[in-house]
Amino acid sequence: MMKFYIETLGCALNRGDSNLMKMLLMREGFNPTENPNIADVIIVNTCAVRADSEQKSLKLISKLKSENPKAKLVVAGCLTEINPYAILRQAPEAILISPYRILEVTAALSGGEKIRLGLSNSKKNLVPSILDGVIGIVPINDGCLGNCSFCVTKHARRALLSRPPSVIIPAVRNLVEAGAKEIQLASQDAGVYGIDISGRKILPELLGEINNEVQGKYMLRVAMMNPDTLRDILWKLIEAYRLEHIYKFAHIPLQSGDDEVLKLMNRNYTVKEYLDIIRTLKKEIPNITIATDIMVGHPGEDEQAFEKTLEVIKTGLIDRIHIAQYTIRPFTISARLEQISDGVKKARSRKLLDLHSSISSEKMNSYVGKKIRGFIVEASEKRKSLTVRTENYLSIVVKNSGEWKLGDEVIVKVTGATFFDLRGEILEKVT
Repeated sequence: MMKFYIETLGCALNRGDSNLMKMLLMREGFNPTENPNIADVIIVNTCAVRADSEQKSLKLISKLKSENPKAKLVVAGCLTEINPYAILRQAPEAILISPYRILEVTAALSGGEKIRLGLSNSKKNLVPSILDGVIGIVPINDGCLGNCSFCVTKHARRALLSRPPSVIIPAVRNLVEAGAKEIQLASQDAGVYGIDISGRKILPELLGEINNEVQGKYMLRVAMMNPDTLRDILWKLIEAYRLEHIYKFAHIPLQSGDDEVLKLMNRNYTVKEYLDIIRTLKKEIPNITIATDIMVGHPGEDEQAFEKTLEVIKTGLIDRIHIAQYTIRPFTISARLEQISDGVKKARSRKLLDLHSSISSEKMNSYVGKKIRGFIVEASEKRKSLTVRTENYLSIVVKNSGEWKLGDEVIVKVTGATFFDLRGEILEKVT
């Protein structure tokens, strides 16, 4: 039996694509292995969203190739479209597959065309059905309708490709029947889901259909949504968040707290419009967790603009922040603008992180002493711990006494907190 090894970098969409390739290869009789040195096929699913992401992908390709030179090498993911020449300089024999053509992985390994880039809608009607413990990933759409001046991902996943509900709902049902407790709906921008298949945005309807048609004990995590694409479906989305199986969690990128910087980024909303959305969600779904992305050091961000971002964070409306320092990416308008020094970007990132840590720590400490229900979704052998996920997508780390297992629904008493997660002890299993 031929053995294959997959290593995935980047986002949930990439993890979903890797699961899809794994599923297809196993159907053809390939066996997965966790040891790349004994694999007959090595697949690297790359990320290129930032300059350091691209370098990490290239280093991994080089490392795996040198450690097992006899294996067939397949490179997938966004880097294949953004910088295929860099890949081929390192590995001239590599098979390159774009994010839209991953269903061709078995055909590529059988011979024929080695460079399989560009668009295809072939994966539109297929969703992976592979679990990672009790977590399943269901990609609902590739691509977005935005044109952000800093973004290179749009050149790799440039066409909106929504999977129809008739494909998504059975995939969720199969995962739940296989033991999934957390289903992560993956997307570049879930707010535009369905426009290409229905002529309108249908994310709230999709969430409602899954909630009503798929029975069992599980929770759905809604994928990232841009502020401008969710504005006109906000109230329908609020109704969806009230449903039994939907995590009270929304990932809505802000990127900057300054309107002029947002214009330079070509983001189609103002800070006020963003905050109006968040305040509405917080009012209507009081326990909802709001996550956001902040890009530090984009061209045009002076000290005053950065201070405006800090002022937004000081409102306390945002619960979790992913901080990224701007890096130059090819094919982007932002790369042509006057750049900010790395030293300034690092200093601003530290200041932002310190502020967020202080505010978040206070919020998380407010949970100490409370009893909260959730599913055990992750286990760490190294730390001998379990992670319990709450209804509003907080993580509670507990000791693994051996009494509990993945998938159990439990009641946890919160005993401590960090700015990022909670600590606790399991009181009982929910029956």
